[in-house]
Amino acid sequence: MILFGKKNSKANEAENNLTVYREIADILGIPAEKQGMIDNPRQYYTDNAERYSERFIEGNDVDDDEIRWMVL
Repeated sequence: MILFGKKNSKANEAENNLTVYREIADILGIPAEKQGMIDNPRQYYTDNAERYSERFIEGNDVDDDEIRWMVL
């Protein structure tokens, strides 16, 4: 069933979430070059694994949205 003309509601929701993360990052004053965690959170996690491990956060235990939110 298609409601309100949305074929890919999951895809639309994911894109909307990315938009919200970008807006929050802008509000917080995070420069665009530091916003890599939004588009590629797994790479950001890998590049900053030491910071996460200091907080007892393991990459396999969190999903991409959790990585983004913790960074923001």
